Amino acid sequence: MKILAASDIHGDKTIISRLVKKSLESDIIILTGDISNCDMSTEKVIKELKKSKKPILAVHGNHELETEIKSGRQVINLHKKVKTIGNYNFVGYGGGGFSQRDKEFEKFASKIKKENIVLITHAPPYDTRLDYLPQTGHVGSRSIKEFIKKHKPLLVICGHLHENEAKKQKIKSTMLVNPGPKGEIIEI
Repeated sequence: MKILAASDIHGDKTIISRLVKKSLESDIIILTGDISNCDMSTEKVIKELKKSKKPILAVHGNHELETEIKSGRQVINLHKKVKTIGNYNFVGYGGGGFSQRDKEFEKFASKIKKENIVLITHAPPYDTRLDYLPQTGHVGSRSIKEFIKKHKPLLVICGHLHENEAKKQKIKSTMLVNPGPKGEIIEI
């Protein structure tokens, strides 16, 4: 399965157009939040991305509300949900990005009993290349990092920290990716 993953689009029309073209190489599109900005609503961005004719799995970021992502035939709001596609279980959790402990995520995660997980979050996991800021150090989520240690997902796709776009890291069998707004094709 080929995934076009993107994070922190922030309503950039040029980037959205490029993502639609890039989606021709993928089976599905995954958005890790911060989809909108003041000029372009989440609904308008997703409407443009739907031109790809690809299924879209999305979680909200800290720039939009969970309710702004409307599930429908082509779009799934994956926040606090698990969606099985083929052999893969896509687990989603949006919002936040500013706390190292997220009790709500931990409560949701405690109910996950799946394998072949692709974890989609807005916040990056703690103590990785994806959460490091030179001026402050590691600022990611310890709750997400503990989920990774326990469940060993195949793939973790996150965003939030623009400074770390396009960064990757492997932790044992788990690949971590912040695809950034330009998007990245990831094959699993």
